[in-house]
Amino acid sequence: MFKIALKYGILIVVFIFLWVSLEYLAGVHTDYIQYHPVATLLSLVIPLVFLYYAMRESQKKYEGHFNYIESFKVGVMVTFIVAILSPLGQWLFHTLVFPGFFDSMRAYSEAQMLSEGVDAEVARRDAAGDFNLASYLMRTFLGALVAGVVMSALLALFVRDKELPKGG
Repeated sequence: MFKIALKYGILIVVFIFLWVSLEYLAGVHTDYIQYHPVATLLSLVIPLVFLYYAMRESQKKYEGHFNYIESFKVGVMVTFIVAILSPLGQWLFHTLVFPGFFDSMRAYSEAQMLSEGVDAEVARRDAAGDFNLASYLMRTFLGALVAGVVMSALLALFVRDKELPKGG
């Protein structure tokens, strides 16, 4: 099961890196920054799909009864691999692909807060606290853990105890 979890964990991190890079190329980090939260939410489809396939592949290889707990374990193993590797993907993106990401996000966040009547110094401080590499690396790690465990728990309900179709 670990080999399957490793394979799908790496695939998730690679595809998320590609997704974030496509967001950048599409201007979601600059010209269309107001759509960044929506694009980020849509990116959750990637781990959802790959977690499902990891569970299904494990189910095919598992000897015996593939119950909820076995399915959930596979998802959690994939989740831990993603949580460990995701900060590396984020670091690569923010240092090599678009080093200006945090400046862009801070400027947008400050402008939004100022338009809501927040004091300029408070807006600057809050934006700087939210949009920096250390904060994003920690959020990436924790977000992968929380989202992965929740997705694994839900997907395991659908993968458990199901008969596999013949030939697949």
